[in-house]
Amino acid sequence: MVCYLRLLRGPDLTRATRTRMRTFLWVLFGSALFWMLIGQGGGLLNLFAAQSTLRTIGGLTVPASWLQSATPLFILVLAPLFAARWRRYGSRFGTASKFAAGLLLAGASFLVMAVAAHLAADGTLVSPLWLLTVYLLHACGELIVSAVGISAAVAVAPPSYAGQMIGVWWLFSALGVGLSSQLVNLVPVIGAPSYFLALGVAVAAYGVLLLIRRRSLAASLS
Repeated sequence: MVCYLRLLRGPDLTRATRTRMRTFLWVLFGSALFWMLIGQGGGLLNLFAAQSTLRTIGGLTVPASWLQSATPLFILVLAPLFAARWRRYGSRFGTASKFAAGLLLAGASFLVMAVAAHLAADGTLVSPLWLLTVYLLHACGELIVSAVGISAAVAVAPPSYAGQMIGVWWLFSALGVGLSSQLVNLVPVIGAPSYFLALGVAVAAYGVLLLIRRRSLAASLS
């Protein structure tokens, strides 16, 4: 946040540019929320895979860590499809609308996890399809958020500030991952189903808020 505020004080920035950069803070906070969920893939979700997922196939037990490869695999498979769709339909939707879609996908993934955690609460091993669905939603969300966010970070600032804005973008992403490492301490307190439900609803609600404000945000970012 300090780096972001320092950028706003740049002496060569025009009033219109400062307005765009202030409005971009909505996207930066959305980035932090998105990575707050995605950042839990290697920790909490992996523990769920190890402790609560049925991973035996033909007498062989699939290592829980193998499920972590699902997200990058989905990204590799889906990236060409998303790229083609963006070229054809991307101009019809603004930055806020696209970003909201990514947040809604991330929020939906934790709502799916809330159901899976509820089914596994009594010690029952659930199907790995629950986690694979979550990782698919993560991959789709990441293909949207990363592409749209970095592109918008470059567009809102003058060329001489582009590198710094991308740096701020990644700092907010890192903030989200850092928050996830602290929030996970709530699981023993409120239980996994409630934890996943609360975070899923919070992130999805922010996505809905971006959709509601998409016209005003688009006017300020343009």
